[in-house]
Amino acid sequence: MYRRLIVKLSASLLLVLTLTGSAMAAPPTQSSAPGNVDWRILAVAFSYLLPIGLILLSAAAFSEERAASAATSGLVAWSLATMAYFAVGFAFQYGGIAVFHDDPDLS
Repeated sequence: MYRRLIVKLSASLLLVLTLTGSAMAAPPTQSSAPGNVDWRILAVAFSYLLPIGLILLSAAAFSEERAASAATSGLVAWSLATMAYFAVGFAFQYGGIAVFHDDPDLS
């Protein structure tokens, strides 16, 4: 039982981290001086931790027998939502951007 749970958790977490890793793929527009904190990297790190915290919080409301199933279901749902966004949501969000902006790279 625990082996299946660990496999499901690790597979869904790997899937989520792989699909959401393109958020920081764009080159930075300005170089930061040494010693300054790049707040964008910190925000991305916290955006990975927020759903995990919410999943753990919701799993704590269940009994001990159902908590593992609830946590696994939460991670799988998060993975499926991320895949659905990259499959269709990104096109809906940025599909018609060339109509409104004159940048030739967007056409």
